[in-house]
Amino acid sequence: MSLKDHAHVPFLIILYKALESWRRTSGKTVPSNWREKEELREIIRESKLKNEDGVPEDEENFEEAIKAVNSAVNVTKIPSNVQEILQDSACINLTSKVCKTVRVQC
Repeated sequence: MSLKDHAHVPFLIILYKALESWRRTSGKTVPSNWREKEELREIIRESKLKNEDGVPEDEENFEEAIKAVNSAVNVTKIPSNVQEILQDSACINLTSKVCKTVRVQC
């Protein structure tokens, strides 16, 4: 891939590919502490193209991916009160009365 093409890869793709690589080597699904997130950032740094002297090129999209590690790579949990609503029998066993009340087609 040319430097121009490499520099235009969206940072989310870079982050996703690095996360896939990290998952293969760690056996975990998501980095959960600073050390693990630093390993992920290092994978991204190593993915940068290097010039003829072996110095990494300045690629803004890779820097964006590194900065996004803390905010974008987190375990998402559904709050317990929302889980209770979703597991309620009225939510599971929809009737035409419930559908009319919330104005959806069942």
